[in-house]
Formats: sequence, C-alpha cells, structure tokens
Amino acid sequence: MPNDPNNWFYLRDGRRVGFLACGDASGWPVFYCHGFPGSRLEVLLADRIAAQKGIRLIGVDRPGYGLSDDCPGHSLGDWADDVAELADRIGIARFSVLGASGGGPYAVACACRLRDRLLAVGIVCGLAPITVRGTLRGMTGFNRFGLRLAAAAPQLVKPLFLPIAVLLKHRPQRVLSSIARRAGPPDRRVLSLPEIRKIMCRSFREAMRVGLSGAVRDVVLYSRAWGLHLAEITVPVNLWYGEKDRIVPPAMGRWLAANIPGCRARFYPKEGHFSLITSKMDPILDRLGPRGLLNNN
Repeated sequence: MPNDPNNWFYLRDGRRVGFLACGDASGWPVFYCHGFPGSRLEVLLADRIAAQKGIRLIGVDRPGYGLSDDCPGHSLGDWADDVAELADRIGIARFSVLGASGGGPYAVACACRLRDRLLAVGIVCGLAPITVRGTLRGMTGFNRFGLRLAAAAPQLVKPLFLPIAVLLKHRPQRVLSSIARRAGPPDRRVLSLPEIRKIMCRSFREAMRVGLSGAVRDVVLYSRAWGLHLAEITVPVNLWYGEKDRIVPPAMGRWLAANIPGCRARFYPKEGHFSLITSKMDPILDRLGPRGLLNNN
C-alpha cells in the first residue's frame, strides 16, 4: 500500500522535494524517475507488483513538478545529487533506480554519478540524446517537432506548451485521449483501461500543480547534449523497449544499448510505449532487486 502521497522533505539548499513510496515498505528500495510530463504518482501503476516482488518503489517529483519546488538551471547531474540526498534523509545507503520514458535520461545521470551506491539501473522506453543522428526515427511528428523546436529556439517552448499545460491540469482525459490517437494499437488498448487512465490523469494533473516550469525545463534538457559520460558507467544497466513504440522509438534504445558498457537490452516486437511499461513491470522489477540480479547473472 502507498504511503502518504503528499510526503516531502527539504534539501540542504532549502528546496522542497515531493515523493511517494509504495509496494513493500520493508523491501529493496528503488527510486523511480517519472516520465514527461509526470509526477511521483506514476509509481501507483506498479504498486501491486512492487509489493509482490519485495520492492519499495519511491517516486520523486523533479523540480517544478508536483510538490517539488522549481530550480532554475537544474541539470541532469543535479538530479542525481537530489536522489542521493533524499536517500540519505530517509536512511537508505544502497538502492536501485528505474527511469521510464522522459525519466530515462535522469536514470542515466544516476548511473553516471551514483555508481558507488547503486545496485542496478533500469530504463523503460527511455529517451536517448536527440543530438545523435537517427535517434528520432519512428517518433510521432508532434513529439519530434517539439524537441527540434526546443533545440533551435528554447524561448518558444513555454508559449507552445502553455495551452497543453492548461489541458493537463484541467482536462487530463483529453490529453490522454490525444496521446492514444497518435500511439499505435498496443498503447491504445492499454490507455483505454479505466485503472490506467485514472492514475495517468492524476499524474498529469499533479505534474502541473505548481505550473509548467518543470516540463519546459525537461523539453529543453532533452533537446541538448546531456553532458554525461556514459562510457564511465559501471553499474548494471537493463533496458526495455517496444518495437511498436511511437512515443520513444526503439532507435533510442539501440543507441543507449551501444553506448552504455555491459548493459542488457530487450526489445519486444509486439509492445508499444505504455503497453510495455504496464505489461512488463513484473520482469522489470525482478531485475532491480538483489534476488533478481543474483538469479539472472
């Protein structure tokens, strides 16, 4: 069962950070990097499976989302520092990290910066750098346009995203229906499920609680070089991608698989974006706990 969905703590610099823990309260801790746009509430999609797997899944709001204060200039590497400080504050020495979709780059940052504390890192349908030729191949035109606009004219991201932010806060069902129309058949089926729609809409609405600063920063960061040294990663990294994903195309997973040392990548021919995140959470969480790594190495 989830803890209080309105938990937060204060960082040393005075910023407030919101988080939500679910699954097994005494289980192996896995910090969850939410998608775009999203919030800590996304972890509720995996509450039941996390409890079954002995996983304590901890969703954390990035700066400018949900309960977390904004932080202008916050970088991917800064996020790893925030996660480490949260772990210290709640008494966790070692842990794993899982990043989904737009949370993928943030999980990579943790792999680069926190390798002495991490047992494993998982990336599910995670974004790769768009500065690399070919990684946008297969992405929906709307998403591709937004990322390219952010790269060319970052000052235009906020006015472009403003009407979307209003819908996310006040009409999240409409946004989810629009995403479903652009996605492939596997995702349309999943996004028609009432329990999935309920959690996703809550997360969308929560993402815009304090405004759109977090989402705007994310888009701009996604459009630039990451400033991370993937070749230095020593933590076990696992990747999962759907071949029918039109939101984060499998070309991104193939690039990450080729550039993260020793990582294990799985590509599912019949899965999309949301369908993979929801249908494969059982084996995903298996790989992030001590028993899963021991049994599969």
